[in-house]
Amino acid sequence: QGGMSLFVAGNLLAQLRHGDILPLCEVRLAPGLQINCRARVCAFRLARSPYRGTRIHLEFVDLPDTKRAQLKVFLERLSQNLEEKAQSQAA
Repeated sequence: QGGMSLFVAGNLLAQLRHGDILPLCEVRLAPGLQINCRARVCAFRLARSPYRGTRIHLEFVDLPDTKRAQLKVFLERLSQNLEEKAQSQAA
């Protein structure tokens, strides 16, 4: 299905349950690429670095196929750009 991991400031452990459905997961990744769907809580934990917050792992529940394809292209381009940057810094 796909999903994302996010970091939210503060301790939200008491408010989260494994398997909970968030009615709206809305994230703008780039101009023209906004994710709007429901999301399932897969895992969460308290993190202390770089500051105190909650790390939450989500699975997209009903992301349309068109957005899924756009997300795949976005991530492939991002990965390619990072690889090119690492290679140019190593040279």
